[in-house]
Amino acid sequence: MTGKKLNVVGLNCGTSIDGIDVAQLEVSLEQADNAAGFFSLNVKLLHYSEAQIDPHLKKLVLDTCYPGKSTTIADVCDLNFAIGEAFGNAVLDSGINLDEVDLISSHGQTVWHEPRGGVRNSTLQLGEPSVISQLTGKTVVSGFRTAEVAVGRQGAPICGFLESALLHDDAKVIISQNIGGIGNATVIDPKLTFFQFDTGPGNMMIDTAVKILTDNQKQYDVSGSMANEGENEIDHEYVEAFLNQPYFGLSPPKTTGRELFGDNVSERITKELISKGLSPSGVVATITRITSESISRAYEMHVLPQVTNSEIDEIYLCGGGAYNTNLVKNLQKRFPTTKVAKLNERSPVNAESKEAVAFAILGYLCITGAYAEIPRFSESEEKTHMGVITPGKNFNRLFSWISGLDGMVLKNVIVK
Repeated sequence: MTGKKLNVVGLNCGTSIDGIDVAQLEVSLEQADNAAGFFSLNVKLLHYSEAQIDPHLKKLVLDTCYPGKSTTIADVCDLNFAIGEAFGNAVLDSGINLDEVDLISSHGQTVWHEPRGGVRNSTLQLGEPSVISQLTGKTVVSGFRTAEVAVGRQGAPICGFLESALLHDDAKVIISQNIGGIGNATVIDPKLTFFQFDTGPGNMMIDTAVKILTDNQKQYDVSGSMANEGENEIDHEYVEAFLNQPYFGLSPPKTTGRELFGDNVSERITKELISKGLSPSGVVATITRITSESISRAYEMHVLPQVTNSEIDEIYLCGGGAYNTNLVKNLQKRFPTTKVAKLNERSPVNAESKEAVAFAILGYLCITGAYAEIPRFSESEEKTHMGVITPGKNFNRLFSWISGLDGMVLKNVIVK
């Protein structure tokens, strides 16, 4: 069985809103096992770049996410189109030859994610796909998380299918740990289906504290330097109290976001720690320890009891936190016999491009009618096609080329 080779551009902007990731891939069917219902993809990364986010647009996004801000529905409406313009322009400015591109796959910008509680489970990503399509002339696939939430799953993390395909080892338990705005782990066991969950805060609370404490002179703790400087001041009682909140005790699957670890929470923590006499570096070190301990304890509570031989062989880090030496040092200290390294050391898909690559592949799966593999511990085993298709000027030509995979499930990704 063969499938059409497609040139796909994946777009993503994470919770930290640091920039728009642009990844161009050549994706084709490598092999298929019709009897087993699985297939493998051959993926070649042709281009990766990161477009800067306009500071004013970033502020608008953060204001929309901040509880208590007087954001109106008119503001949200305008923001949806503004983010779409930013994503479309990121493609135009990337240097990619659009004549080669068949499809654009955009995650958009998550402004709120509420997969548990409330009237109903919900998630909202902005970045109008029709604007991206109009600017680029290409068909766009978007809205991946909404399908997951609608079918009863939590919609995040969502890249585990790719990490499992890239990192699976027949003899090792491996964790791919993303430390973006939020921390999330994909646990890849040699004998069991992978599972994934949000460990808790990532860089989001640290970044907010740094901005407050430096009067916006710094946007994040470069290399973890402030945390390293203030390590002797860490308020360990405060760390323990924070980590006693219910989220950390929940078993996977679980996901979280700004509703628990947003800017308003970090502002409160920063004020409380300053009032206790901590220096700016001590405040950052304490909040950084909350993140590192939330990850370590998540492994102890939710990973070690589930995996082969009750041990973790390797941990690969991605996201901005992979470059925070304080976070990395303390994670290695807590798991001294485990290899801790950046994702780049193990995978040809590097830490920076991983999520944009994953969304490009999800776009390919959507238009070919295929599925991503469902993780272990999912609330629902129902398969769902992730993505909403917005036709572009190439829509008719694109769909005349496609040979569908007819409900098969992606099992492996071969990166060349």
